[in-house]
Amino acid sequence: MPSIYHRNMPEATYGAAGYFNSSYQESWLEDELAQRVIKSVDKSTAPGSGPVGSKALGLIASIFPESNMQ
Repeated sequence: MPSIYHRNMPEATYGAAGYFNSSYQESWLEDELAQRVIKSVDKSTAPGSGPVGSKALGLIASIFPESNMQ
């Protein structure tokens, strides 16, 4: 369960989008389990090293290339 702290915490993550945008790696989509989960959740296809194909949203490409990740 999430907790709320009313103070400045340098070790805290502020905002889920900021966390996932800075820790995402395209290579995660090459994993067979990840591909099965994506397909079961929203019927999208994750071909591995390319954009995710969604019937509802079209092609979903990575915003941050892996070369910029630490």
